[in-house]
Amino acid sequence: MPLLIETKRSVIREFYPNEEDAFVALFADPRVNQHLRERTEDEIRTMFRDTLAEYAAGSLFSNWAVIDKGNDSFVGMGLLRPYEDKPGKLEVGYALNVPYWGRGLASEITAALINYAKQFPNIDEIVAVTTTNNYPSQKVLTRSGLTLQGNIVRNNTELCLFKLSIK
Repeated sequence: MPLLIETKRSVIREFYPNEEDAFVALFADPRVNQHLRERTEDEIRTMFRDTLAEYAAGSLFSNWAVIDKGNDSFVGMGLLRPYEDKPGKLEVGYALNVPYWGRGLASEITAALINYAKQFPNIDEIVAVTTTNNYPSQKVLTRSGLTLQGNIVRNNTELCLFKLSIK
């Protein structure tokens, strides 16, 4: 069953197979990609296809399309996935197309994904990471109730680690 979360301005749902090019275009934009791990187009396409396979396998946590309720445009992607195979921990995140930056949508999407996670009794913590200089995303995470725990290194990049206990 496709995930369907409605926020004030968006719908968060499973990607459709015909949205692969929009997914690739999101991550091809250097402004979007500046705070993300660099990936080739083939890696991005593989990530998209892996996401569809997760849906088919019945996964409750994955990457999801974010769609503008006002005009059905592709806003970007939200994610809620297991964090480093640690039981009870999920990682929340998002990537939005540039025209949607600075509108509060990242906070709205993050809050909706956290609320979705709260319905699962075995989930007790939400984590998120940002690059150390991604101050707008750090504000989003703080507004969403996560607190800075310090820095970690992932894929040779220093990142700020945020956490929220939900139990």
